[in-house]
Amino acid sequence: MHKSRVVLGCMALALTLALLIPLVGCGGGGPAVPCKISSVTGTVQVLRSGSTNPVNATNGMELGVGDTITTGSDGSAKLTFFEGSVMEIKANSEILINELSTASTGSTSVSLMEQVGSTVNRVAKLVDSASKYEVETPAAAAVVRGT
Repeated sequence: MHKSRVVLGCMALALTLALLIPLVGCGGGGPAVPCKISSVTGTVQVLRSGSTNPVNATNGMELGVGDTITTGSDGSAKLTFFEGSVMEIKANSEILINELSTASTGSTSVSLMEQVGSTVNRVAKLVDSASKYEVETPAAAAVVRGT
């Protein structure tokens, strides 16, 4: 009988830990927050996550994780992120949003994939050392971490 109590107690502890660990803020992976298109010029389209039909981008449109923004040969756009950073997307570019999140600790995470084209990024001061702003390309990656 004592053995079964110990086993039950260990199982209860393991279950409790399994339920509590995801609630502990470990930096990143928090709730998704949108970014906004703050400027559109020329041909700019957005392909929403899970959709197969792109829509025309508009000023003020919110973008989320999994969305792709594409600029035409006459297009450009500016994205403003929740933490103050700005990405200027030049003509003939395609950007996939991989992550936009905040942690319970206040750290922020922005991760983008520049599949083709060129951008200019102005990164706002990051909150803490766990914060990051990351742009990957097929050939390289640029990462800014908080200090």
